Amino acid sequence: MKNNIVLRKLILILACLGLSICSPQLIAKSKQSIEITQAMIKQHKQAYIESVVAKQSDINCWFHDWIMQGAADRGYDEFSCKCIPISYRFFDEDNDELMRYEIDAIGSNADVKYINEALAKFMECVKEKKVEKNKLRKKDKDELKNNLSEILHIKHVESLTLPGDANKQDLKKHPDKLVPLVDDRKIDKDEYYPTMARNMFVAYWVEKVEKYYE
Repeated sequence: MKNNIVLRKLILILACLGLSICSPQLIAKSKQSIEITQAMIKQHKQAYIESVVAKQSDINCWFHDWIMQGAADRGYDEFSCKCIPISYRFFDEDNDELMRYEIDAIGSNADVKYINEALAKFMECVKEKKVEKNKLRKKDKDELKNNLSEILHIKHVESLTLPGDANKQDLKKHPDKLVPLVDDRKIDKDEYYPTMARNMFVAYWVEKVEKYYE
């Protein structure tokens, strides 16, 4: 009886403070959100740059077949694998100066907005799993990495100014159709490189910071 009275008083106090007692499941759910700030980007800048540069030697059009097989072995589906060649121009050593400039320059208001929009969509996919991060199965992790690939590809297409004969809705569904536009320099480098840098930051955050999958 005494415990019930104490509990009621506690609930009343919390209510007055605008708070509530939540179940562990609701608490866990409330934590399933991410919001990046410019300060957070600055704090993680060096680790992010290192993660991108480390990929440069692995992602190369000359090793296309090997890259595709490796991605499939790691759980990436067909759609995700078709997105990979879009990044070849970004990682091309002939354009190394452009890549390094963009990843070092990341942190503008536009970057933050883009990154948070992508992460919000990814977290919607996480919430659909209805399990805590440390209880995700390999199947769940594979689905999440493919969810992120699709989210980033769609965001990428939406941010680009395309040639007159290109159809955005078609390109969103078929990433392989964007590859020739990128390779033939029909996509403005001033749009392509910053967007790739943003996508790389989102991937870095999900993989290296939040560690939803490897």
